[in-house]
Amino acid sequence: SSKPGFHDRDCVYPVGFKTTRKHLSMVDPSSKCLYESEILEVDGKPVFRVTCEHDNDNPIEDSNPNGAWSVILERISSLTRRSSRASAAGSAQEGKGLEMFGLTNDKVKKLLFDLPGVNACKQLRQNISASRGMAKAEKEGRAER
Repeated sequence: SSKPGFHDRDCVYPVGFKTTRKHLSMVDPSSKCLYESEILEVDGKPVFRVTCEHDNDNPIEDSNPNGAWSVILERISSLTRRSSRASAAGSAQEGKGLEMFGLTNDKVKKLLFDLPGVNACKQLRQNISASRGMAKAEKEGRAER
């Protein structure tokens, strides 16, 4: 969306975007579970919601993807403090909300950059051009071989 707050210089945050990923459970870190990440619009602003399949009734919401995932990772870390290996794994993930949402995946980024109206995203324009330029160069490079 070209609305302020639904994109920044690196990414576009389309309302309705939804992914699932397996990760350590924030309820029982000795097991893995599915997390559903989604982008909603509430009062004209993006809301990043992550729902753990082990705690469906209590989704985590924040105004940015890092905030939502940091709550989950902190819960996992606090439950696993006795295990230094698990705690280190949780700490290594902090600040990676975009990645956990799937927004850093190259194929996903290309699809997002090709959405209608993305060219109107002022902060994102340079990144789109650079990304499309790299994709074109890669395609031409393969064709020349």
